[in-house]
Amino acid sequence: MNWNGKKCAVVLTYDDALNIHLDKVIPILNSFNFKATFHLITSSPVVTARIDYFCI
Repeated sequence: MNWNGKKCAVVLTYDDALNIHLDKVIPILNSFNFKATFHLITSSPVVTARIDYFCI
């Protein structure tokens, strides 16, 4: 069975949105035009300090 003309799909998820995910992983994913899901903890200092980053 094909998925959007591809033989398979990979799902990437990142928990907590750590700074390393935001600073390193997102640019790498973007360079390959890959998408990922980030599960955010809204009370996390990383998230509250970078809320503008998430609201683009």
